[in-house]
Amino acid sequence: MHYRLILIFLIPFISYAQHKNCSNTFIEKKYNDAIRTYLDDDYEVEFTDYFKIPNNQKVELKKSFDSDFEYIVILVSPQDAASASIEILDQTREQQEFEKETLNLDSDFVYSEFEPDYDGIYNIICTVSYKRAGDYCSVLTVLKREVAPEPKKQK
Repeated sequence: MHYRLILIFLIPFISYAQHKNCSNTFIEKKYNDAIRTYLDDDYEVEFTDYFKIPNNQKVELKKSFDSDFEYIVILVSPQDAASASIEILDQTREQQEFEKETLNLDSDFVYSEFEPDYDGIYNIICTVSYKRAGDYCSVLTVLKREVAPEPKKQK
């Protein structure tokens, strides 16, 4: 039990150490701000990826999703981002979700709520448009929680 608590405490530090070349304090602060609300709503971090996204180019990640869970997909972008989008495609490349946000100082992330219709591999496509040329670090995280059971109908 104590090992589990230690591991949960160390996850942010391990993540930062692994991705030091693609991270900064702004990204870390915005990442923590973005997930804090959802963690209070019984969501758990399923996975987190740090990567660089060239200006207006797509980065595609394949991830497994389970239909027994609700997901929040969050893309945190750097300070110089003007807009960001998340697109989720199923195995047949059919669009399941799409969210795009114009970013400002108050909102440096875009999120999408996703409940898959079936278990399987889905493609998450991230795109960021920057105010200045370059490729900057971004963070994609997926949070999950069990789907709440439907209330029973009263007679």
